[in-house]
Amino acid sequence: MKVSENGKLLPSVLALLDYIATRKQLALETGHVSAQEALMVIHEARARGIAHIVCTHGMTGPTNLSVAQAQEAVKMGAYIEMVYGAVLDSNGKTTLQQYAGWIKAVGPAHVVLSSDLGGARPYPRPMPTAGMLEFMTGLHKLGISMADINLMAKTNPARILGLEP
Repeated sequence: MKVSENGKLLPSVLALLDYIATRKQLALETGHVSAQEALMVIHEARARGIAHIVCTHGMTGPTNLSVAQAQEAVKMGAYIEMVYGAVLDSNGKTTLQQYAGWIKAVGPAHVVLSSDLGGARPYPRPMPTAGMLEFMTGLHKLGISMADINLMAKTNPARILGLEP
């Protein structure tokens, strides 16, 4: 879906942001947009008072935020979603080692871990729960602490949903 034109968010996107801003129980995900569009959406969402924002697939396709862009999104109050499915679907373009580095660069307090494994694919993939366990185990083997994994997989998603732990 198109969200901007000539460097400006479309009126329909602004209307949606206004709708979400009046419903504090809702969270905004940026969706499958470019890095530039994600930053535009996050900036405008914050300006309109939206408290809970997640940059969908943050540092992998199709958004592909750079570390500097992810840090900018975090400064605006967004969480960066990191999905295990990208490791399985990318033919080596996205690795657990990259994720571990990105988590350290962005800070686990601003990251949400997700499996993104619910959709059908023409090749075998683990069930979402098994994939999530593989993701967390792999990150732990690369030096991400269990406390940080719990923060990213449990606490941060709860906060986004307004369920303060």
